[in-house]
Amino acid sequence: MRATITSLPQELLLAVFKFTLSTHSSAQIIDRYHEDGELPSCSWHDIWNLDHGPWALVKVCSRWRTLALSIHELWSSFLIKSPDDLSGDAAVEILQTWLGRSGDQPLRFRILAADELLEDFHGHALLNRLLIHASRWQTVELVGVWTAFLSVVQSWNPLSLTKLSLFSHYDDEFGSRNDSVMAYRSPRTFYPAPNLNTLIDLRTSGSPLQLSQSQWNQLTTYVGSEHVNRHLELIARCPNLVECHTAFGRYSSSKHIPSIFLPHLLKWTLRICTDNFDEGHHSLLSEGSIELKSLRDLIILAGLHPLDPALNLLRPALFTSRSLRYLELAGSAGQAENVSGPLEHFLLAAPMITHLRVWLKNPILITIILSLLLKNGALTPSLEILDLELADTAEIFELDMPLLASVVRARFASDNVQSIRQLNLVLSGGMESSDIDPHVYPPILEVLQEEGLEIHICSKKEQVHA
Repeated sequence: MRATITSLPQELLLAVFKFTLSTHSSAQIIDRYHEDGELPSCSWHDIWNLDHGPWALVKVCSRWRTLALSIHELWSSFLIKSPDDLSGDAAVEILQTWLGRSGDQPLRFRILAADELLEDFHGHALLNRLLIHASRWQTVELVGVWTAFLSVVQSWNPLSLTKLSLFSHYDDEFGSRNDSVMAYRSPRTFYPAPNLNTLIDLRTSGSPLQLSQSQWNQLTTYVGSEHVNRHLELIARCPNLVECHTAFGRYSSSKHIPSIFLPHLLKWTLRICTDNFDEGHHSLLSEGSIELKSLRDLIILAGLHPLDPALNLLRPALFTSRSLRYLELAGSAGQAENVSGPLEHFLLAAPMITHLRVWLKNPILITIILSLLLKNGALTPSLEILDLELADTAEIFELDMPLLASVVRARFASDNVQSIRQLNLVLSGGMESSDIDPHVYPPILEVLQEEGLEIHICSKKEQVHA
């Protein structure tokens, strides 16, 4: 007998509701930003759309209505924008109803152009309804928000806010970003949030956050775009950072930084978006230093820009740490003689690396690394896993296979260094491992596999480094 959805057990219906109305994560925000810098789409439901999301569930039947109203989590995430098609009184009533149905759940919401809410009486009423529940704010995303909104928020009691994201506003009508609303004049809005542990600042332009002498001890995660030009100054004020994703553009602060001491930082991703990184950023630390004694994962993505300035900036920091285990590199090698020396010095400063990933978009880089490993048998003595990230399967044929085989065999035969026991071909660009035939790769890989090298083919999202 065929079962209908109305005959499903209540527990299963609850699971279905939660799954179908699931929302995005900060990991998706970071990945999307790294790919194209665009504003991540929001799967949180438009609170004014009464035909979608939880609003639609309560209209199906009395049983579904009862269930949907009993799951407060369904109503804890939402999107607010200017309610153009609603009267002010109706908008206030809708928001109040939604918030009431969220029970005492922590709230996660995105506000699009929030200062429009302050333009009339009903806008203030909407904001006041939100502020009544400020003790439940957990994740807030502000898109195209003026200081007027932040000024109102900072006048309230300490918030329970744990994550704040700042984005530029994309104007669909004109097909461009509306950056005229990007003036943040004071970081004081963060201080009433003692639990704020994550700051994501992906604005495309505008004034930088004005830094005072205070430290932001509560922050453990920071993400910043290349348009936010004072990363080093900001992270120097965040001694408890655990994870950091920063993109460096062509602008930098003129202020010198005495030192950066991040004793708890485990992962740092640096995206280089300029050929002038060395001139614009290395000089900031001309009289100071970076100490990263707990750093475990370091990812430097320079794209088509030179890689060596970032290596020179961070190499001294590695001498204060012996904890680095994972290193990922992508960038232009330019003239081999220009990057070979900095790269060798950098690897010498990180002897405990066990996992190295190199993007093959520029095959010269991996050729230089393999040549260094073959020339200097003591380089990266703990290396066990080598990843080659491919945007296209054809890139594997640009790799110097005899050189790769020589390095693998030399380390197998050495008693002084760890053998490279695993080679991962990591597929990016939307490729899936199930779509790839291993036999399309050069036969020498099969020979190395027979000699003891483990070779795996996996998509980027399938593989998580240890």
